[in-house]
Amino acid sequence: MNLSDALSTARNSLSNSALNSATISRNISGANEAGYARRTAVVGLVDDAGAMHAQIVRAANEGLQRVWLQSSSDKVRASTIEAGLNQIGRTMGTDLSGSPAELLSHFKSALKAYAASPAEPSHAYASFKSATDLTRGLNEAANAVQTVRAQADSGIQVSVANLNATLEKLAGLNAEIGRAGSNDQRMPDLIDQRDRLVAEITEDIGIRVIQRPDNSVFIYADNGAVLLDREPREITFTGTFAFTANIQGEPIYFDGADSTTQGSAMTLKSGRLAGLIELRDRTTVKYQSQLDEIARGLINNFAETDQQATSGATARPGLFVATGFVDAPLPPSATGLASSIAVNAAADPDLAGNPVGIRDGGLAEPGSQRFVYNKSQVPDYSERINHLLSTFESSYSLRSAAGLGAALSVDQLAANSTGWLQEERQSAQQIAYDRSVMAATASDALQKNIGVDMDDQLERMLNIQHSYQASARMLSIIDELLSDLMRTLG
Repeated sequence: MNLSDALSTARNSLSNSALNSATISRNISGANEAGYARRTAVVGLVDDAGAMHAQIVRAANEGLQRVWLQSSSDKVRASTIEAGLNQIGRTMGTDLSGSPAELLSHFKSALKAYAASPAEPSHAYASFKSATDLTRGLNEAANAVQTVRAQADSGIQVSVANLNATLEKLAGLNAEIGRAGSNDQRMPDLIDQRDRLVAEITEDIGIRVIQRPDNSVFIYADNGAVLLDREPREITFTGTFAFTANIQGEPIYFDGADSTTQGSAMTLKSGRLAGLIELRDRTTVKYQSQLDEIARGLINNFAETDQQATSGATARPGLFVATGFVDAPLPPSATGLASSIAVNAAADPDLAGNPVGIRDGGLAEPGSQRFVYNKSQVPDYSERINHLLSTFESSYSLRSAAGLGAALSVDQLAANSTGWLQEERQSAQQIAYDRSVMAATASDALQKNIGVDMDDQLERMLNIQHSYQASARMLSIIDELLSDLMRTLG
């Protein structure tokens, strides 16, 4: 090797050391940045013109990235459903004392005590009080259901707005990446920014990402809807002002296609939107139907029949009433009952009523004898109370939306409904935990594969320092040789 070659080698070595040192410094500074992927300086590359150049290469693993994105979407969907069900479940109390099954059990106990001592006014009041607790519990549960539905609807609005805004940003960044060449030193940072936006999107909706040769991406949702080609696609949604059992939420549209209505071919599968839709349109609606059927069973079972009619006797709500219903029995199509069921004011002593009407009847038409069973006002009359107790075990047809079978007694329905909600909560909790573990595992695997290992980077920095020192020593020797040469020629 002559002095010229040695000088060139030393100069290239110093240049490479500087590039590697700058790359490692960037890795160390970016180690804690979300979405940062490790850079590596590749030197000695030859372009098409035969010129030597260096390139900064960004670490990537499309397979692990895909798994992480999917597991993140699954986790958010499960966590969203779990949070909504827990909010409803809190109306039951941690010991389930506020559950329909427990409240119904307390009411039955009060009635049994009243049947055993029908002349005791305190038992009449205790039965009224337990009935009031039962209706209030149904009201609170139904209100919690509609609150969760309204919150889910608002959450859908927020997520759709975020999606549209993020897709707009991503479209601009996608175009910039497509215009930049593969040797553009900005490329690793641009792709980091892109991946951060992709991660934001996957929180709201499950996606699939396809990278083009120019590093730009094509994105579609897990329901098949295109979200981003060269331009973002339109996602539209109209929020609902308030919810009742009779109000359905509006669909989400992807380029005009319905993706939320039950049975739609484009139903979303993961992400926050999928969880919110499940809460708003399915799980809560089913529980509302169960609560309404419990309320309907109580109203019908405690309805009073016209005692003066000889045939075709009229029946009207007795102890339990609901807004808008004056005749009994109520049909399975009656909705919203759990929100409006109440104890008849005619039985409320605070409203000039008398809870003895539970024993005697007459609550359906106060001041009239038409619906009175104990016309002689016998203090020990218990026939009516015993009949009411027997209705707790009488089956009646249920609407299919309740999802608990074709026919159950009010006792069975309350117990099964309470059990159903508890099972749904436990299942949601377990799924949320499992998905969180999967997402954390995928994140760790991806981080180990493309992230920054500080020990490795520090070791590389030491090696570069040694290389730099060796190159500097070589330059020093070359300088001495050249000086000697010049003095000899001089």
